[in-house]
Amino acid sequence: MNKLFRRFKKNKLIKNIMIIVTGTALAQLVSLLIAPILSRIYTPEDFGIFGTIMSFAAVFTSFASFKYDQAQVIEEDKKSASDLFYLSLICIFLTSIFAIFFFTISNYFELFTSLDDYKFILFLIILLNSIFLTFQFRLTSQSVFKIISQSTVVQRLSVVTVQLFLGVLGVTNLGLVLGQLIGLISSLIFILLFANQYFPKASFNWHSTVAVAAKHYRFVKFSAPQNFLNSVSQNLPVFLLGYYFGLEVAGAYFFAVRIIKIPVTLMGQALRQVIFKDLANKKNDVAVVLMSFKRITFGLFLISIPFVGLFWFYSNELFTSIFGNEWRTAGEYSKYMVLWLAMGLINPPAASILTIFNLQHIALTIDIILLVLRAISLVIGGLYLEPVMTIAIFSFVGVIMNIIVITSAYLPLKTRFDNSHKQKMLKY
Repeated sequence: MNKLFRRFKKNKLIKNIMIIVTGTALAQLVSLLIAPILSRIYTPEDFGIFGTIMSFAAVFTSFASFKYDQAQVIEEDKKSASDLFYLSLICIFLTSIFAIFFFTISNYFELFTSLDDYKFILFLIILLNSIFLTFQFRLTSQSVFKIISQSTVVQRLSVVTVQLFLGVLGVTNLGLVLGQLIGLISSLIFILLFANQYFPKASFNWHSTVAVAAKHYRFVKFSAPQNFLNSVSQNLPVFLLGYYFGLEVAGAYFFAVRIIKIPVTLMGQALRQVIFKDLANKKNDVAVVLMSFKRITFGLFLISIPFVGLFWFYSNELFTSIFGNEWRTAGEYSKYMVLWLAMGLINPPAASILTIFNLQHIALTIDIILLVLRAISLVIGGLYLEPVMTIAIFSFVGVIMNIIVITSAYLPLKTRFDNSHKQKMLKY
């Protein structure tokens, strides 16, 4: 037993995962403890507006850096990695200008009028969240997981403190969104104070930046559109449920997503950051990558079973007893949503494989199909079905497509392994 524990302690992958998980666990624990209070201060309609704002922010953030921030992790040359950092910030600046243009046009055509009082805050959230993600990928490339973990805790504590404080004061129209904004500012300040030494010190060079942008063209050609489409398809329910059934239904859905994502984020985000770095380091040994992929994916599937079972059988009781009778419908939605959201816990190895081995075109194709199917399910549900059945169909579509993602990562990896094995056999 002692020998096993020593091996466990020395395993760098497990150690890094535990560092991230610890910070994420604390952050999510804070969210879970405060949620029953927030659910009694803010109404489903308040969460509907907040959900719409955060959905727009997520869509813009998904492509703001053109995904060059992610390329930092797999770039082996330090100077090129620094160029990618600067390039990501330039792309974020350009996307922010586009966001201003988009919201100006939307005002002219009187679109999204429910967000008129929040558009400047929404712009700031898009800008700061994109920068925060770029900082996190920079620290991931340097394997500075402790700072990433701590910044997550700082952000969550700031968010819930402001949301709770403003809610108690009765500022329910702005409390949720201002809390999110202050949380982002706090986490960025924390990173700049305690991890400044890990950021590039070299001056910006335009020619080398253009060269590294061309080298990693697949990220802007495939990863950025794929991330954008995936984000649109994930946030589509908030937009369309709000359109067909009203902000109260959209708010109940968004609140249910937040609650279910607490345990999913606890492991999923940590695994996504650490596994991506670990598999990228091993990419030259296909056999090791294949073995790690199968072992980790199956392990995550086993972990997800009790989580899915809990929400499937007891979601209504959990939501009404913890968050109040006003959130019973959110519990009904979560019964089906947990099937789809649990896939976020299982698929990080597959998502990493598709990026590391330059298979972004596969991920892009899958996300185009996923967006179309999700849009169809929501429109048909909005026209002919009740909200519960609409969300159930939407969730089943997500489960099926995530299974396809995992399969699409495994098959090319298995083919690479078989080909390399045959070549080795021919040498003998």
